[in-house]
Amino acid sequence: MAEVLVEHVDWKREEIRHTALRIVSFYTLCLSRLGTSRWIDFAARMIPVVMAERGPAEVSLHGDAFELVFIPPKPTLAPHIREKMIVWEEREPRLVFFDDTFTNLAAGYRNLIYGVNEAIAQEVSEVYKVSVHKDPVSFIFPKNEYGKVAIERAVLIGER
Repeated sequence: MAEVLVEHVDWKREEIRHTALRIVSFYTLCLSRLGTSRWIDFAARMIPVVMAERGPAEVSLHGDAFELVFIPPKPTLAPHIREKMIVWEEREPRLVFFDDTFTNLAAGYRNLIYGVNEAIAQEVSEVYKVSVHKDPVSFIFPKNEYGKVAIERAVLIGER
């Protein structure tokens, strides 16, 4: 029988909250056309989810040809193989910018959004140690920076 390990992450929720709000504030300043009140509403809905005062549901903001979604820490596990062992790992929380600008917006506004994403990605990766993936643009809160990881042995119970 293969050894199975389970990961538990004790998330630094205050740090996640602070960084997520910084990212949202960057968008608020750069994409103010959307309306500041909508950004504030998004942030206000996001805070209790980050701080675990509400269930770990996704929070989204719909804009002109894009959607910004906050995916909070969730106590769900996915199997990964590491060094010939199965490790059930938690998914890292993230802010994801889903982009539909190519077919919907004029080139000038589309280029503004691309430039904003690039500038925010550079800032948060350097200053806040957030991992950035490009397609879709995702700001990922790495476990080693925003949590304390514990890996323990697990017992599999199954039918024979």
